[in-house]
Amino acid sequence: MTSTPELSKPPSQQGASAGGAPDPAMRATFEALHVACNRLRKRVRRGILVEGLAIIAMGLALYFVLTWPADRFLRLETPVRAMLVLLLVGLLTWRLVQRCVRPLLFDLDDEELALAVERTNAPLGQRLISAMQFERRVATGKARGDSMDLMHEVVRGLPAALASVRFPDALRKDRIAKSWLIALCGIGFLATVASLYPGFGLWARRNLLLSSTEWPRATQLVVVGATNNEVVVPRGDDLTIEVDAEGVVPETLRVSYSFESGTRGSDAMTQNVGERRFRYTFPGVLEAMRFEAFGGDGVTGEIRVRLVDRPQLSEEAYTLEFPAYMKKGAVAVGADETQVTVPRGTKVTVTGVASKPLTRAELAVSDKERAPLTIGTDRRRVDGSILPEDSGLLRVEMIDEDGLGQGPGRSLIVRVVPDKAPILRTRLRGLGSMITPKARIGIELEALDDFGLETLRLLWAVDESAAIGTSAALEGKFQASETSDLDRFEAGSTLFEGMVRHDLLPLVVKPDDLSAPENPIRPGSFVALRFVASDNDHSEDASGASGKQARSDSFTFKVVTEAELLRELNRRQGELRMQFEKILEAETADRAEFAELESPKAEGELGMRVQARLATLARKQRSLSKRVLETGLRYGEVLDEMINNRVADGIGGEGRVRALRTAIVDRLDVLGKSAMPALAGEIARFQRSGAPADQKSATDTFDEVLRTMRRVLAEMMKLESVTEILTQLKDVIRIGNQAAELTKKRLQADLDSLFGGGREDSRERDKD
Repeated sequence: MTSTPELSKPPSQQGASAGGAPDPAMRATFEALHVACNRLRKRVRRGILVEGLAIIAMGLALYFVLTWPADRFLRLETPVRAMLVLLLVGLLTWRLVQRCVRPLLFDLDDEELALAVERTNAPLGQRLISAMQFERRVATGKARGDSMDLMHEVVRGLPAALASVRFPDALRKDRIAKSWLIALCGIGFLATVASLYPGFGLWARRNLLLSSTEWPRATQLVVVGATNNEVVVPRGDDLTIEVDAEGVVPETLRVSYSFESGTRGSDAMTQNVGERRFRYTFPGVLEAMRFEAFGGDGVTGEIRVRLVDRPQLSEEAYTLEFPAYMKKGAVAVGADETQVTVPRGTKVTVTGVASKPLTRAELAVSDKERAPLTIGTDRRRVDGSILPEDSGLLRVEMIDEDGLGQGPGRSLIVRVVPDKAPILRTRLRGLGSMITPKARIGIELEALDDFGLETLRLLWAVDESAAIGTSAALEGKFQASETSDLDRFEAGSTLFEGMVRHDLLPLVVKPDDLSAPENPIRPGSFVALRFVASDNDHSEDASGASGKQARSDSFTFKVVTEAELLRELNRRQGELRMQFEKILEAETADRAEFAELESPKAEGELGMRVQARLATLARKQRSLSKRVLETGLRYGEVLDEMINNRVADGIGGEGRVRALRTAIVDRLDVLGKSAMPALAGEIARFQRSGAPADQKSATDTFDEVLRTMRRVLAEMMKLESVTEILTQLKDVIRIGNQAAELTKKRLQADLDSLFGGGREDSRERDKD
């Protein structure tokens, strides 16, 4: 075969016959062949894609069959599911590369297709491949020297051969059909499962998209108060986990936990009978932790515990603003005070700085009264006030940005009380019910008010009636005393205490004659004293001035002459002396008996009797000591009355009486408090030891006590004698004063009579 210039042209320009004329039939034959190859090439690619679809569909179907039971019942964790997805993608990719990507990337030219067609169409022989090779050689100009006639012969016979050739028969239809079958089965299986099984979508999200959505459980467990799998707990507080179980409630739930420090554990949760809620408490959580509750097929998932500090209030300051009528400025509550008592109407103001930004703050009194606090622009500084109506625990309640309330801080107990009237407590000292016109009346006073006294006065009155202190008709006779003992009182103070004296001596006009009419207080009259105090509550709702005032009971005294008082005191001295003589007689008898007692260590019944008698003597000494103290106390009252009534002028004045107090009262006090109790102890010591030395020591103490008692008795008897003489002296003076006054009145009457008669004669002469 020789090549011709015509065959060296591209196929689009070929067609010359062997004689050089164009051959359109040859060109049409080649074009038809190329079109048939293109169709076959597309069919091949579609078959490859179908096989790829079959691989994907069957891979997904097999992946579902393998992973669904494992994930549904074992609830695979996300990392495991991610690994399986990667394995699936890897296997599918490898298979698709082998069966699809590489074939699709392979350059499948017409000659390859021609060979495939010839293999399935034996009558063709090698005509297709030969024709394509002739075309390529002519197109590339490599046909020179070849037999052009042979080429034309081959090409001319090609249309007839192609008429009976089915190009699709070159494809492996069984393989394509198998791929379609596999693909349809896989897709149909997945579609059927998706339509019949509601959980298919969840499987796809979990095992293809790696969603964290859980499979439905027969038991659903929910941690109460958890947000985004997190629980916020104040540092140091107890953490009580509460888990609600829905659906099938398991018999028990367990909680597993791990602390930040590495401590791990698992415990059973508690459940109240009939409830669906389970609880478990971690006491005093101080470090971050994680926990998970599980039971049945339910699980809560891991919950983080985030620790936060509760808000604390620093620079906390409380101020009390009292009602206006009290005329008191604001008072700051001390930092160490835990309780304050305020009158109703007092406003309590608080300021402070929170340790964390706040969303809300209130000032509360217990749980009954609340007032909002103002939060500053920095969301930390708070201030505000409340007007409490009832007593309670005052505290600042804060809510921070974590939703936590205030931690342990200062609490102030506020006692809200009505402003009560003052309280007066009085006690008469050194006087009895009878006084002289020169008496100095001393009263121990304790005046107190809950929120401050405004006035405190001593009032006194004199009248001929003994009802001066109780009769409302005589109230107008009371007047303020000019005692200087109340000069120490300060308005606004809540307490005044001390001795307050009202002296009658400055009121005496004629001290030499206390019965003189010129004296406002004379024997036979009655004197009454009382205290009156008021606070500063003048509010409109008060029941009146008396509602906020207080007055003490009245002390009423009968005014007597000095002689009458001395006779009364002398009588009481005699009674006390006789009582003391009996004590002295008993002490003397005890001393004599004690000195004659045998040793308590004597054998037999004698020792037992001595023991019993010594115990009796010791008890008797203690009893006698109390009687001595009582005698000394009452004797001291008698001497105080002599001093306060100023009736001791005839025996040396107050100094002499005070010396007698030392000689009598102080000695009795020493006897009763120390000497006689010590003697009882020595008797008891002899009872225990039986030593003669202890008996002699106790006997000597007996003698010393008796000597002191005799000296006291001598002073008592001396004072009685002096008092009796002084009484007689006062009587003489009084009688003398009365006689002198009577004589003076008679002489004055005589003078008036004489001078009165002379004046009448003079008037008669003037008329004439």
